[in-house]
Amino acid sequence: MRVPEAQIAQILGRTDIVEVVGEYTALRQRSGRFWGLCPFHSEKTPSFTVSADKAAFYCFGCGKGGGVTQFVMDVEGLSFPEALRALAERAGIELEAERGPSDAVSRREYVELNSRIAATFHHLLRTHEQAAPARDYLQERGIGSGAVADFQLGWAPAASGWLLRFLHGKQYSDRFLSQTGLFVAPREAAGGASQGLRGLFRARLMFPIASARGEVIAFGGRTLAGEGVPKYVNSAETPFFRKNEQLFGLDRARALLRAGGAGDASGARPPSVVVVEGYTDVIALAGLGVPAVATLGTAFGAAHARLLKRQGFSATVMFDADDAGRTAALRALRVLAQHEVPAAVAPLPPGSDPADLVAAGNDAQLQRVLESPITASRYTIQTACAGTDLSTAEGKEQAFAALLPYLLEVDSAITREGLLQEVAEQLRLDYDTVRTEFRRRAVGGGARRAGPAGRAAAGGRADAGGTAAAGAELRLMLAVAVNRGQFSVVRDRLDADELQDDRARALYIVLEDCFRHEQSDPDNLLRRIESDELRALVAQKLAVDEFSVNVEAYVAGGVRRVKSHALERKRDRLMERVRRAEHEGSTEAISELLADKIFLDSELNKLRGEAVSR
Repeated sequence: MRVPEAQIAQILGRTDIVEVVGEYTALRQRSGRFWGLCPFHSEKTPSFTVSADKAAFYCFGCGKGGGVTQFVMDVEGLSFPEALRALAERAGIELEAERGPSDAVSRREYVELNSRIAATFHHLLRTHEQAAPARDYLQERGIGSGAVADFQLGWAPAASGWLLRFLHGKQYSDRFLSQTGLFVAPREAAGGASQGLRGLFRARLMFPIASARGEVIAFGGRTLAGEGVPKYVNSAETPFFRKNEQLFGLDRARALLRAGGAGDASGARPPSVVVVEGYTDVIALAGLGVPAVATLGTAFGAAHARLLKRQGFSATVMFDADDAGRTAALRALRVLAQHEVPAAVAPLPPGSDPADLVAAGNDAQLQRVLESPITASRYTIQTACAGTDLSTAEGKEQAFAALLPYLLEVDSAITREGLLQEVAEQLRLDYDTVRTEFRRRAVGGGARRAGPAGRAAAGGRADAGGTAAAGAELRLMLAVAVNRGQFSVVRDRLDADELQDDRARALYIVLEDCFRHEQSDPDNLLRRIESDELRALVAQKLAVDEFSVNVEAYVAGGVRRVKSHALERKRDRLMERVRRAEHEGSTEAISELLADKIFLDSELNKLRGEAVSR
């Protein structure tokens, strides 16, 4: 979704960050800023601050910071377009990018339609005589009326065309309905006559699929008829629904975690959701107060891992205990590891799933399994070793070969060394032998993908300590990042290549990009900064008052210092060329170089004069 910059500015202009943040944590004003308990980690003393003037927030405890869009992204676990949409709705603005052509469905219309249909399905489940088998099925699965209402479960009648007639009665056109994912396109009947739109859902128990924000965006329908038809059918994909990017129950899981408190007191362990295989498993666990999610009939993939990471969740995988379930669990663990989502496994008893255990009254057994999960590494190692004879060299080799892809996905050297120790213990091998063999095969298999540590090393400064001049450059650019109106002053007198410090130069380039696009909000600035360290530093400075006094004088002085240092470096390089020319006896070159030196000296004298006059 591409929203015009002018409309983004309009949305942010109508948004008060203090009001938005205040909906999630109580804020008290002190010394010109607002303070409160951080909504992102548990704390007893407020370390979370909001600056109304800079429209920015920062937590000195966990390091999260940014503008109002970033806050909504972090606190709600939304993508940038989703957060912008939420702020637009709050400000009463319809996003231009969502209007599209006059005959296209907007997101608002799409969600309104799905919400209306969900309510209709739910009413039919409670009252329609044909829904009796569905009500009996839910009762057998241990899903009571409370859970039915919480998840707004429903029933789609068997009558052909009933939903189309119902929506025609509500003045929805075929052109509109054909874009909702609830119908299949017309097909030609005998003689060339069109049979019109056909509904996807007939005689099915209906599960509304909600976004992370709780908006109904699709449906899953389960047949109770037995063989001959697909067991589950989902809404067709639309611009607002892609099944491999959604998790059933995520909105309920978020609500449960928010109500019960997320993570441990130190904030070191992220709150965990249980990843299961079916809709009824999610509902059964939610009835026990356990947050759970399920994919929509697809394998757990990268988009699902990114979704959990965006929410700030860890994952506890609870799949069936058969071979297919173990294979799916291992695949999910690898995907989670690739996206740096902490994970564990809660193994189920053979032949059961969470809904079965709840329906049989074995809640306590299920809770015990969840309270003692196996770490992802331990589960992976145990599964690789299962069925192999570790007393033989062939068995050890087979197990190690099965573990190698998992080990190669681990970016942290510390974590990987710990895993290699676990592998050595499990295979009953010497640790040095296992480590040597891993390194040999890792090199032989080509370079691993660059992880965070590798990217940081590749993008870091050549001089880690920095110089006094480089430190002054960074402080100047931080002051300008906080006081964006001063950037025009800087760009008139300084070029990016006059900055020695890599961080200062990167910040200059980002500020220049924002200046050219006329973007003044903090989130557009922070999103452009590639370095995590620099982004956190800028976010912190935006939320505090460090560069709020005598800003013009500070920036002007900083520009003079940086410019002076740049000219002095240029003069030093010039004098080195003069010495080489003298050594070579090149009189003409010496004359030209000395003329350039005179110009540089005059520029330096001007800067010194400016400093004295002030």
